[in-house]
This record gives sequence, C-alpha cells and structure tokens, in this order.
Amino acid sequence: MKYVGIKSCKEKRKAASRGGKLITVKTEDLIAGDCKRHLDYLEGNYRTYIIFHQNNGKSDEWIKKRMADFDALIESIKANGFDYSKGFIRVGESGVRVDGSHRASICHHLGIDTLQCLEVKMRLSSGIQKHLEEQRRAYC
Repeated sequence: MKYVGIKSCKEKRKAASRGGKLITVKTEDLIAGDCKRHLDYLEGNYRTYIIFHQNNGKSDEWIKKRMADFDALIESIKANGFDYSKGFIRVGESGVRVDGSHRASICHHLGIDTLQCLEVKMRLSSGIQKHLEEQRRAYC
C-alpha cells in the first residue's frame, strides 16, 4: 500500500499517540509526492522546502530551526540507522502516513529499503476522508 500524509487534524493527533501492530513497510511506499520537498532537500535543493513553509505562514526563524533539526536527523540516521527507540513511524490502515515523512524520506534517500512501522486504527471524518482521497489522487 502507498501511504500519503494528511493535514493536521484531530484524528491524526489521536493516532500519533496510539499503539498498534508492527508491520514491515517499504520506504518507497512511505513517501509520496507530498514528500517531494523532503527529497529535494536531501538532494541539496532547499527552495521547495522553504517555500512550502513560507506559504504556510512560518517565520524565517522557525524555518531555520526546522532545517537545523532536519539536518541533525539526517546525520543521526546516517550514523546510527533508524532509531526505533525514538518512536516508530505510524501509518493508518486506510493508507494514511500519520507521521514520519522526514524520517521515511531520509531512509529512502540513504537506501534503507524497509522499516518497521506501527499500523494504527483511525476513524476518519468525512472531511478528512475526502482530503485523503484528494491526496491519493494527487500523489499516488
């Protein structure tokens, strides 16, 4: 199954704190078009990443901090691999990537083929279900 990200919402916040069952997922299935800005960043093209956050009202200071955090995460995964003690990437049964777009993009970029993920149950409102379908049409 190809997973896509969805906008922040109540359902996503609830799912981000839930346990679930461990499944093995190909990193290529964790990234979709909504991860393009992360993949561009990993290739040294920071522009799409910066523009995305500017368009979402983030300050230059916030963006610089976010980029520094992303750089630190890249170095950590390069040096140590995926650190499950810091948390699993959570995915929903419906194809939602609840979290982990940065981590999945880094792992894919570094050639890590699969990750253990937590599959969580999610109830999606009709509005979020519609958003998920739009995301799937756009990116899958």
